[in-house]
Amino acid sequence: MLQSIRLSAVRSISSSATRLSNVGKQPIKLGEGVECYTEGIPYEFCKSFTKGKNTIKLNKQVIVKGPKGVLRVAVPGFVKVESEDGLVKVSVNDATDKIQRTMWGTSRALIQNHIIGTSEGHLAIVKFVGTGYRATIEQKSDGTYVALKIGYPYNPELKVPEGLSVSSPAPTRLLIEGNDKQQVKLFAARIREHKKPEPYKGKGIYVDNETIKLKEKKVKKTLTTHLGPFRSLVATRNVAQITSIHAVPSMKTKVPTKQHSLELSNLRKQLLDRPGLLGIKRGMITWYTEDGQQFAATVLEVDACEVMANKTKETDGYTAVMVGSGTKLKNLTPDQLRLAQQAGVSPKRSIREFRVRDESGLIPVGTELRADYFAVGQLVDVSGVSKGKGFAGVIKRHGFAGLQASHGVSKAHRSAGSTGATQDPGRVLPGKKMAGHMGAVNRTVFNNEVLHADGDAGILVVKGVVPGPNKSVIKVRDAKKLYGRSLLSMKS
Repeated sequence: MLQSIRLSAVRSISSSATRLSNVGKQPIKLGEGVECYTEGIPYEFCKSFTKGKNTIKLNKQVIVKGPKGVLRVAVPGFVKVESEDGLVKVSVNDATDKIQRTMWGTSRALIQNHIIGTSEGHLAIVKFVGTGYRATIEQKSDGTYVALKIGYPYNPELKVPEGLSVSSPAPTRLLIEGNDKQQVKLFAARIREHKKPEPYKGKGIYVDNETIKLKEKKVKKTLTTHLGPFRSLVATRNVAQITSIHAVPSMKTKVPTKQHSLELSNLRKQLLDRPGLLGIKRGMITWYTEDGQQFAATVLEVDACEVMANKTKETDGYTAVMVGSGTKLKNLTPDQLRLAQQAGVSPKRSIREFRVRDESGLIPVGTELRADYFAVGQLVDVSGVSKGKGFAGVIKRHGFAGLQASHGVSKAHRSAGSTGATQDPGRVLPGKKMAGHMGAVNRTVFNNEVLHADGDAGILVVKGVVPGPNKSVIKVRDAKKLYGRSLLSMKS
C-alpha cells in the first residue's frame, strides 16, 4: 500500500513548470572609463509599439559612453536605471505587471550589450566553406565593399555600414568589428543570406560557431522482382532525384549588358525635363466655363511641397528629384529626420521621387513647389493608388455576364464558368481572369487639363477624375503623351 502511494507521488511530479530567469535583477558591471545615465526624449520624437492591446511608448533613453564611442537605447518610462559603485541596476515600477516584466530583462540585455560595446567592442566571424568560396574587401569612392565569390555568375557586393570595420585574415574568413552588437550581427546575417549552409555537403557561409547536421546522400536504388522461374523484372527508380541546371552540358556565354546598364536603361525611358509635385485629393466639383459648359473636376491641395534631395548619375546611377509634401511631427524614423535636416525643411508626411532626363532638370534642395508650378490650360498626368474594393468576383472585377438565370443553372449564377480545357494543356493558362483582390493598385490618368492654379491658396483644379480616395497622395507631372503620341517623339 505504501509502495503504491510512493509510486503515484513520483508520477505526479512534473518538470515542465515555468520558471523565470530573473535576468533583469542582476546588476551590470561597468567597464573602465564607461559611464551610464538616462535622459528624456521629447514627445514628438518618441517611438512606440503595440503589445497585445497595450501601446508602449519609449520616452526615455539610456546613454552609454565609453572609450569606443557613445551608444543610446530607448526604453519605456517605467524602466528605472540606476548607476552607483561601478554597477548598473535595472528595475521597473511594478514588478507584478506582466508587460513591465517582459520589458525588464529585454532592457537590461540591451544596456549590457552597449556597455560591452563601448568598452570592448563586439565581433562576428564569418566563415566560407566550399571550393573557391572566399571574400575580398574593396575600397571605392563611396565607401568599403565586401565582394563575395560563392559560385554565382556574378559577385554580390555589400557596402560596409558606417561604424563597422571589416578585415580578412584569410581568404575564407571575415572579421566584423563594431561597438553596436545589433549592427555587427545584422551585417553578418546579410552576408550569410547570400549562401546559407546546405545540409548535404555542408557548403555555405557560417557565422561564429554555427553548425549544421548533415543529411545522408541521396543515392540510386535498384529493386528486383522475380516473375516466374525463368525471368526477372528489374525496376530502377531514383529516390528523391534532384534535377539541376548544372547537370546539362552547356557553353558559357557572355551576359548581355543592354538590360544591366543604368545609363542605357535611362535612355530608353520616356523621361521629362522637370519633376512634378505632390497634391492631396480633396474631392470633386462641377466646373463651369465662361460659355456655360460644365465639367467634372477634381480639387488637389498642394501643402508644403518642397524638394528634399537630388539624385545624380555619379552617386545613384540615374537623375531624379525627391519631393516631400505635408508635415509629420511624430513617429519619425532616423532616415526621415536626417533627410529633413539635410534639406533644411520640416519632416514630410509623404515623399516621392520624380525621374528627369538630365541634371539640367534638377531643382535646388529646399525649393517650395507651389500650385502655380503648372499653367492653366496645360495638360498633366496624375498618378495615385486606386480605391481598394477588397475581394471581388469576376462580374464586378472583370465585367463577366454570369451564367443563365434558369435552364439547369443552380447556385452558380455569378460564377466564372470554365477555367480551361481538359488534359491538353492540363493547366490553367497564365492571365486567366478570376476572382481576387480588386483595386489598391497604381493608376495613371493621362492628359488632364489644368482648370485653375492658385499658388497662394495651394489649390490645383484638374479636369476629369483622379485615381484614389479623398485625402490620398497624388503625383502630378507634365503630360508625356498627346492623343496617343509621345511628346518626346513629336517634331517642334
